Amino acid sequence: MSLGIKLKAVHDYFIEQINSILEVTKDLYGILREEYRQLQEQLNREENRKKYQEYISIIKQLNKSADGTSIYLSDEHQEIHNLQTRLNSSVPKLNHLLNMTLVYSVAFFEGFDKRFFSTLFFHKPEMMKSNRRITYKELLNFDSINALHKNIAKNITENYGYMDIDEFNEEISFKFNFSLNKEFEEWEGLREIYYRRNIIIHNRSTISKIYLKKMNHPPESLNKLALIDINYVKSANEIIIKYIQFIFKKIIKKFNLNTSVKRFAPFPPQFDKPMIVKRGKDEIFND
Repeated sequence: MSLGIKLKAVHDYFIEQINSILEVTKDLYGILREEYRQLQEQLNREENRKKYQEYISIIKQLNKSADGTSIYLSDEHQEIHNLQTRLNSSVPKLNHLLNMTLVYSVAFFEGFDKRFFSTLFFHKPEMMKSNRRITYKELLNFDSINALHKNIAKNITENYGYMDIDEFNEEISFKFNFSLNKEFEEWEGLREIYYRRNIIIHNRSTISKIYLKKMNHPPESLNKLALIDINYVKSANEIIIKYIQFIFKKIIKKFNLNTSVKRFAPFPPQFDKPMIVKRGKDEIFND
């Protein structure tokens, strides 16, 4: 399998995964939104309005009481309490679903970088040249030159995971002579997605000093909650897919790689049948 086809397979795999994430999220989001709508509808039914007002009055009374105070609920009021509890938990579920989708999508963005560039470096070892010296002891750990190349490629791309997105941009610019911040039209959107993921994981979705600085937001935004909606998630996934396509096209053009597949015979005139392509035994995750 040629390098161009291997890189195309990596490209296709990660786009497929990111699209799958969004499809699952949209399905679950629809289910949760419908659950929220039905709960609201139940609470707003005429037969429940009086019970709901009585329940609210009971809760207000409880909130004014001393700590540890308990109030008995009738079966009717317990039913309202259960509906209200489920309704209150619906919004956090929706927010958690959207946050996890963004986190997962950015993880695939980072996974693409590691897999794509490790594949490229393994097949283009001249790209890995540096001033670092390897001792005989280190070399003796490898039983072939391919094993050595694979290990070096893995180490280089593993380091990408320790870089933030701006540092990664500098690394790409140095190695390949093109800049994401100057040539990728969705660069600022990609940066925002990356740093938004970080505050979701590390700062409970509240704006941190790093996010504030990186995004050039006013100081009064510090510690404010940065919520996302389904449209933000859709846009984020589109930007990540555009990024994958951009990197793929740049590298294919730079190294003049062939991404076409072999056919057993020319297609007959007016050929309109589906085609299945056999990748070969050397799958994209086994160099």
